[in-house]
This record gives sequence, C-alpha cells and structure tokens, in this order.
Amino acid sequence: MRPLYRLEFIYLIRELKILEGQILDNVYKYKDIYRMKFRRHSLNIQVPIRLNIAYIQYPNDKHDQVVIKLRKHVGEKLLNIELVDMDRLVKMVFENMQIYIEFFGKGNIIIDDGEKFYTNYPNPAKTKPIDTIKLDDVEKYISNLFGKPYIEDLKHIVTGNPIQDLDRIQPMLGPYSCGNDFRVLPSKNCIIQDSLSKLIEQYYELKIELTSDRYEKLIASKTKLIADIEQVEKQIEDYQTMARLIIDNYEKVEDEIQKNKDKDKIFLDL
Repeated sequence: MRPLYRLEFIYLIRELKILEGQILDNVYKYKDIYRMKFRRHSLNIQVPIRLNIAYIQYPNDKHDQVVIKLRKHVGEKLLNIELVDMDRLVKMVFENMQIYIEFFGKGNIIIDDGEKFYTNYPNPAKTKPIDTIKLDDVEKYISNLFGKPYIEDLKHIVTGNPIQDLDRIQPMLGPYSCGNDFRVLPSKNCIIQDSLSKLIEQYYELKIELTSDRYEKLIASKTKLIADIEQVEKQIEDYQTMARLIIDNYEKVEDEIQKNKDKDKIFLDL
C-alpha cells in the first residue's frame, strides 16, 4: 500500500472540484475512513493515505469527535476545495467552517469553525511550497516536487523551475491504471481511465467486516425468511388441494344436475 504523491493530488483536485457548490448531507465513519456525503457525491478521507470521490458503500461505524464536530455543519455548502502551497494539504471551505487535511507525516485533520479542533497534533506540519524546491539533484528534485514514481518520466523534461515544470506537465496529467497500481502520467503498459478517484477506491478497498451482533441478526433474519418461505409453500399446497376438491365437487354437481334435470327433486351427497 502506497501513499498518494503530490503530482497525484495536483490532478486529483480537478476531480474533487465537482463537490464545490454541493450541500453537506451527512458525515459518518467506517474504521479509519471518514465519509462526507454531499447531495450528489460522497468523499472518502483516510488520513494520511488517500482522498477520493467515493464509489464503494461502506457501513456506518462508531462515531468519534470528528464526526460529531462535522455533523454540526450538515446543511452547509462547500464553497471551495484546494491544495495549500500545491502540497499534500487539502483545504475545504464551507459557509461557516474550514477543514485542513494533511496527507503527509502521520496526518492531521484540523477543523476551524471559530474554535479549532485537531485530530492528532495541536501544531500542524509544515508544507513544502512548490516554488521553494530547488534543483540540486534531478532525481531528488523530481521526488520532492512530484513523487518518486515519476522520476523516469520527468528527468528529461524538468528544467529546475518548479512553476514552469508544473505548467509543462499539467496538460499530460490523467488517470492511468497500471495493473494493480495507478498513476497520473502515461507510461508503458498503462491504460487511460475515466477517474483517478475510482482507481484509488479500488486500490484501497477495505473488506467490510460484520460484527458478531450484526452477523447474528442477519442469520436470524435468514432463518425467519426460510421459515416464511416454507409456510407459504405449505399454504400453496393446501390451497391447491382445496382447489382440486372444489373442482371435483363442481364436476359432481354438474353431473347430478344433468342427470336430474327433469326430476322434481335432486339429492347430492358431497
């Protein structure tokens, strides 16, 4: 399992822009994944590993202070989402709240709605602004600026000017699947896809574990359904027997009517 690199966040923020203008409907947690549910899309936050538009439905787990804090802002509109200093620090601006999410070091979630709340550390880690990274060694420069996996792709392209290098690379960015991995630059044996978020979701997919209580309830529900099915099948069998008897009686009555059509009295033994 690998983290997301700066270059991947730079591309990913394009996909996340679709959340701007949407209303926050709900917040919940499954294991270490926070799910922010908006009107038309949902967002997965797994600090300090990944951030992506959600495609897999996870169950609602135990709440924590982050969920409780964020739920106070349900109904607010997300005004803006961006990278701070073009680094792995995501800033989300709501009508009455700002959230900062660190995806480096051990990670941190900072919620500022007039009274700051930190998940881990009261002193947030510092970003490395993109324009402060110097070219001393090409491989180290690319690793710090864009991410180690992109050294071979970019070592003959970069000039040492971070802003110009980023401007040159931006048009090349896109979501690519490479076997079980993903990237944002074209490479041999990689296939262009329609969504980096979807590739991230598949890569980090969690197996949903049912608690013993939940499991027992499901087993009990299954047992009841089986009993209901057996009962309905028995009723169907009884109704079929009754239907046969009714048809037999009808035929018997019809025969007797024909036999006694011109007689004064009709005696039937049904």
